[in-house]
Amino acid sequence: MSTSKIVARRVPYKDFLQPALQRRFVLASALILVISYFEAVLVGSWHSWLWAWFPIIRTFFFFICAFSIILLRVAHYHVGIRTASSPIQVAQNALFAAKSWEILATYVVFGWFFSQFYLLYAADRLGLQWILHQAGDRARLNEKPIFFSTYFVTLAVVHAVHHIAADVDQLPLGTITPANLVSRINSKLPNIATKAAVATVAALMLHLLCYSLFMRSSAWGWALWSLRPFFNLPKSNMLPSIYPYHLWLFSRMVYVGWLLSFLWIAGNFGFSVLMKAEPLKHGKPITSESKDPNGSLLNGLKSKKFSVKCFAMWELAFVARDFEDRRKTIFDDIDRLDGPMWSQVYQVCLGVVTGVQQNMNNVGKQPEGPKVEEAKKEEARPKVAVPPSARNVCIQRPERDDIVTHVQKELKSISQSPGKTPLHELSPIARKAITDAKNKYLTMEQQEAMTRDGINSAVKTRVTQLLNHPIGVLIRRDFGQRLAAVVFDSEEVEISLYVNAVNVLTKLSVNSLAEDQYGHVQRDVASIIRTFTTTLNKLEAFATAFPTHWLDGNAERECRQVNELVGALRLGLRELLDAFGEFAEDLRLSRADMRQAMDATLEPQK
Repeated sequence: MSTSKIVARRVPYKDFLQPALQRRFVLASALILVISYFEAVLVGSWHSWLWAWFPIIRTFFFFICAFSIILLRVAHYHVGIRTASSPIQVAQNALFAAKSWEILATYVVFGWFFSQFYLLYAADRLGLQWILHQAGDRARLNEKPIFFSTYFVTLAVVHAVHHIAADVDQLPLGTITPANLVSRINSKLPNIATKAAVATVAALMLHLLCYSLFMRSSAWGWALWSLRPFFNLPKSNMLPSIYPYHLWLFSRMVYVGWLLSFLWIAGNFGFSVLMKAEPLKHGKPITSESKDPNGSLLNGLKSKKFSVKCFAMWELAFVARDFEDRRKTIFDDIDRLDGPMWSQVYQVCLGVVTGVQQNMNNVGKQPEGPKVEEAKKEEARPKVAVPPSARNVCIQRPERDDIVTHVQKELKSISQSPGKTPLHELSPIARKAITDAKNKYLTMEQQEAMTRDGINSAVKTRVTQLLNHPIGVLIRRDFGQRLAAVVFDSEEVEISLYVNAVNVLTKLSVNSLAEDQYGHVQRDVASIIRTFTTTLNKLEAFATAFPTHWLDGNAERECRQVNELVGALRLGLRELLDAFGEFAEDLRLSRADMRQAMDATLEPQK
């Protein structure tokens, strides 16, 4: 008798995933609140013991500046690693994306807001008032707070560019062996502090350059325009003769900028770590509370939303390895409308693995686009004979004697005689004179450098030097990214989906020996072993034969995503052979199948 005959509506997987993500969002917000409190204490004045230890208002405003970035992450988060061919392509795509401008605007607005709140609190104490009143003199604008405020705009731009370039919104999900969250956060704190310091100093250097070149006059004019309605300021927009460059101001800017940078970087890191935590609740799969756990999990596996499918596959990998009761329900659930639970899981997971094979098989094939379809339709139409024309077709039009006709004739002659060059048209005496001059004025090394091989070698050397230069990173075509884009046929690759699919098929198959009372799994074990073997061999052969781009300055032919999938396939194949090797004949696995599978499990010699 089936243990899970459906009598209730299948609850969608997202109804369990969303509450789990919301709880993690609350934890990330709490982490930001704690950091905001400690920073508010650091910048506080110790004249009042109560307000020094309980800076409620400062904590709130600091928290808002970081919380806005977390909301931005929620709106734009995605799973999968970007596989763009070069940083220039990434920059080109980001430049025309509305998402990039939203990120930039958010950082700039709340960076400026942070600086204004700090000035509101510490201006009198640090001499950063906007308006200065001297004895016997009218009010005048102070340039120091302008320089201070615009620095935080520059700092915000630096963080926004890093956010876009490093694809901070990406959440790489894990497999069934993730690291401990608390240990990860603690181990990264020194690195976060260092990154904040680097960003702060880099922004200061950039701000000194930008402020001197073009920011000073515009910022001074805007400040005068906005403050004139409230103060009796001079009508002239003349800039002060002395720049507001002081060492104590630089140190204050770096200190406060580091606080904001640490808040942003720590908040982003905490959000990333918490949001990609295991799909478990109180040590159990998040669908355990569903009236139909298997149905909800299937709903996630078949979801059209990529992130939901990845989370569901991750949860299923935990079920296949750690939860015996849930595994038994998968084996015993045979009364579903769309087929037994195992059959549906098998189809989804095997489809993920065979999709990699299909992507490699499609390399070099011309996809059928609209033009190909129109051509086929045109060929299918009946041919209609066109009546002969009444005019004399033998009469030729006079050729045009213009530059276009002349160029066409020259190109035609060159194409018909590709071996001829202008040097071949010269007389033997002229060719001998050129050769004698070359031997007289050029050394043998110079003559060799002017040959085709010499020019190619020189160009290759220059390109290699450019690619090894820091500027060369912008045009470099990384081997790993290009290979991943082809193998997984996507601009964003989430390798955990493929690795977890392999783990699910492996663990469920091995555990079915003791837990599958109906014997449904054993009918598919042979297909799983053959698929793993074929995919593993194709992946290794494809990666070996994949060409290196001439703009790839890195000599290493490595792709982390492909290596992880190859490792998962090899490990899964070993476990399957160890568990089912003695039943090969019963599973209808030939000796050739077993020999190929065992050969595939061997590590290739390097």
